[in-house]
Amino acid sequence: MRTYYFGCVDEPGHYMHKPNLRHDWEFMRSNPWGNGIDGGLVPKHEGRFAVVRKDGWTALAFVDNTVDSRPGSNSAFLAEGDFDLSQMLAIAKEQFPAIWKRCGLPEPPTGEQR
Repeated sequence: MRTYYFGCVDEPGHYMHKPNLRHDWEFMRSNPWGNGIDGGLVPKHEGRFAVVRKDGWTALAFVDNTVDSRPGSNSAFLAEGDFDLSQMLAIAKEQFPAIWKRCGLPEPPTGEQR
């Protein structure tokens, strides 16, 4: 399963990252949401998550001001496949532990870690 993190890592600037936190310029352009990945999946109310599916991918999108304090800053975890919120939280925790922890995301329900 391929996984990605879209957002900021150590400084402002939203990019597509592989689990090793290196940029993936190709997937930034070819992800199922295209340029709409940047803010287009975020729910309208802060503190809420959006799970969005498209073309065999699932995204967990949320408002994220942990690195970039500008209005509209957001992040998303992407996974190839069809997943629900608890599964996406588990994937995020496993594949991107530092980002997951920094963002203060909730613990996945017991038994959901992959």
